[in-house]
Amino acid sequence: MLLDINLTCFTFVVAIVASHGRSLPGTSGIGGLGGMVGLGGPPSFVGYNPATTCKVTDWGEWSTKPNIFECGMVFKTRDVVGIRKNCLVPNLVQMKRECGPPSVSKTTYAVKTYFLGQIGLNAALERGGSGVVPDNQVQGTDLLFLVDSSGSIGRANFRVIKEFMKFLLDNIPSISTTGTRVGAITYSDRAMTTKNFGFSDYSTVASLKSAINDISYQGGIWSQTTSALKLADEMFAKEGRRNARKVLFLLTDGPTNGPHEPSPVRIAMNMKARGAEIFAMGFTPNVNESELSLIASSGNHIFYCATYRCFRAVEYLTTRLV
Repeated sequence: MLLDINLTCFTFVVAIVASHGRSLPGTSGIGGLGGMVGLGGPPSFVGYNPATTCKVTDWGEWSTKPNIFECGMVFKTRDVVGIRKNCLVPNLVQMKRECGPPSVSKTTYAVKTYFLGQIGLNAALERGGSGVVPDNQVQGTDLLFLVDSSGSIGRANFRVIKEFMKFLLDNIPSISTTGTRVGAITYSDRAMTTKNFGFSDYSTVASLKSAINDISYQGGIWSQTTSALKLADEMFAKEGRRNARKVLFLLTDGPTNGPHEPSPVRIAMNMKARGAEIFAMGFTPNVNESELSLIASSGNHIFYCATYRCFRAVEYLTTRLV
């Protein structure tokens, strides 16, 4: 059920902000104006005419649910784009409760917006600069794929994952020695955790895709994610550029397991405290949602595919639909 909430006391503020050509706080998310949602309703000043409605944009996309399997609130927003004297500001935020795993279209939107969109935006902002980068300014991205290669995945499905990695690279516009650099680690049993290639090994999309093709499937018994995260942390420390963003993209089909394997949460928290941004993409119903939520940087950093077909569907929807 949609919840349309009218908050009359903020209408005059809405009118002032809109008249100055600024976006309304809170209309791009739950935040803004003290976290209030559903702004709109009859204004309280003299001369109000309920027959005149302020012009607004179309509704945006529904937000992603901040979890995979449980229920949660999602929202969509629109903005005031023009305002006439004493006009009625309609509802600008709608919310509803969703349960269960996200649809393929929701996963597509999340990957496109929160991962590819953010990397592309960062690259565009850097290209638009003066070209002179202060010592303390972030410049470029070191992107590291951390890929589960355990026996539960299977050789054919591992090829699907590699195709998805190449698809992501095709949609990152800034791959170069000074822009986005890419590395890869595969893991299963602790002894099989492997650095496939480092940040400085390849600097073009074509060479990176060829290197991904050469990654071998391990097929180990366990998914020892903690050991893999430790290697990732070491790789960022030894090979990462001092002023570059550190971005980790974890792909896994299940929880961390294996003999004497501690929880990966502590090492992930330490990495995030040192500036790493962690995305986690779980696939199949065997994923451990609570573990992924603690590893990832936020709810918007968690993606989910229920089946391996979902990966190809995300590729199709991202490249062919607006």
